[in-house]
Amino acid sequence: MPNEPKETVKPERPSADLGFSRTPSEDDPRRDPHLLTAIETIAPGTLLRQAVDDVIRSHEGALIVIGDPRGLSFLSSGGIRLEAPFRPQLLYELAKMDGAIILDTMVKRLAWANVQLMPDPTIPSDETGTRHRTAERVAKQTGALVISVSQQRETVTIFVGQARYQLDPVADVLAKTNQALGTLDTYRQRLEQVLTRLTALEFQNAVVLDDVLVTLQRAEMTSRMSERIQRDC
Repeated sequence: MPNEPKETVKPERPSADLGFSRTPSEDDPRRDPHLLTAIETIAPGTLLRQAVDDVIRSHEGALIVIGDPRGLSFLSSGGIRLEAPFRPQLLYELAKMDGAIILDTMVKRLAWANVQLMPDPTIPSDETGTRHRTAERVAKQTGALVISVSQQRETVTIFVGQARYQLDPVADVLAKTNQALGTLDTYRQRLEQVLTRLTALEFQNAVVLDDVLVTLQRAEMTSRMSERIQRDC
């Protein structure tokens, strides 16, 4: 009886060779769900981001705390009690004062302005600036979302719990998003092409393993790019 040819199995190509990974790296702070929620709070298009952008354009700095005002009272001193509805224009004007601004957790109400925050000084901090160091310690001590706008560097850094993340400029986010959406559209078109071809081969009863694998590869690449856009953009 003649020997049957053995099927050769190609080694599986690691996902890193494709240019992207399945999930964020272990040290990526965006793995933290609380940080993702915080980023959504100040995402481009929100009223809070509009106010922060106005502060940056005016070359001012700001320290904004989002949390329960009563829960933050033990580390705050002085300030002006407002209890006013949140408006981007009002927050921008209040940022001209030196103290911190406290908003409620739903970002619907401006509770306090020009507040001096006094977090526990023994909490370790790697920040060098006074505003950023205070923001990090308040976030670690209370778990509140703290936004620090640097006057000199014109950057926005958010702190929530133990996490820290510096936001990209809106122009960079839009450019990266447009590029990623273009790539996703290309992947989608290629997926539709191989699906159409696979359907035609099925009618002809001529499908081989390679046809199925190519279709699965295109589907996986499209799915990963979609996840990357949701995570990074």
